[in-house]
Amino acid sequence: MPELPEVETIKQELFDKILGKKINFLEIFTPELIKNISLGDFKKYIAGEEIKDILRRGKYLILKLKKASLIIHFRMTGKLIFAKNKLPPSKSTHLIFYFEGGDQLIYQDLRKFGEFKLSFKEDFSDILGIKKLGIEPLSKEFRLETFKALLKSKNANLKLFLIDQTKIAGIGNLYACEILFKAKIHPQRKTLSLKEGEIQALYQAIKEILKKAIFYKGSSLRDEQYQTLGGKLGGFQKHHQVYAKAGENCPRCKSIIQKIILGQRGTYFCPNCQE
Repeated sequence: MPELPEVETIKQELFDKILGKKINFLEIFTPELIKNISLGDFKKYIAGEEIKDILRRGKYLILKLKKASLIIHFRMTGKLIFAKNKLPPSKSTHLIFYFEGGDQLIYQDLRKFGEFKLSFKEDFSDILGIKKLGIEPLSKEFRLETFKALLKSKNANLKLFLIDQTKIAGIGNLYACEILFKAKIHPQRKTLSLKEGEIQALYQAIKEILKKAIFYKGSSLRDEQYQTLGGKLGGFQKHHQVYAKAGENCPRCKSIIQKIILGQRGTYFCPNCQE
């Protein structure tokens, strides 16, 4: 699933491609991806509208129009492709937005888990998934004291705390593993067990890992998953330290990286240097 760095990359790339442009019309090949409004109304509020702004909230991409905002959640395998010339739809093409001048924005999704919704509120509070989101980890509001308060709110498993979208928005399984490795903290630790120095290290690791992943345009683990708007793979997977590296040597201490299941998800860590 695209996490914060991947969706942020898509958002930044879209600014140069579609901001200020008008959507002439759209084709919808898989109506079931439209979730909270009728197909007719969905088309009515989008066709002919100009892209006023492009935002990201957690793992959600938001295209602001005049009367509504289009909310896109990519789920597992959703991706957007920008094309200057008309491309024939593939088996995984589900929506195509046609812009003035002939540009296309194509939504493809191998598993068809993605969602498209319309929000009619300025703060998107009519979208349940966004309404429940926690703080943005790269925002000015995400201060060390704020992070400490979140950690103290519940004595939770630390890995599960990091991927809890109601606490911190946008961190998923992949980046939680990399963050904990950088901070040298075991994923099974409890939030209330952290010492002052560990809290500071974890806070800095969150910011550093997410910023570095955005710099490298996200992580692409398999070709059918995340790609940039131009169809290229992200580059941060080349810098992964532990994720999907079970059985390999830890890049820090040369111990063997292990995999355990937490919250029904594979969790990768070094049993020696993550305490």
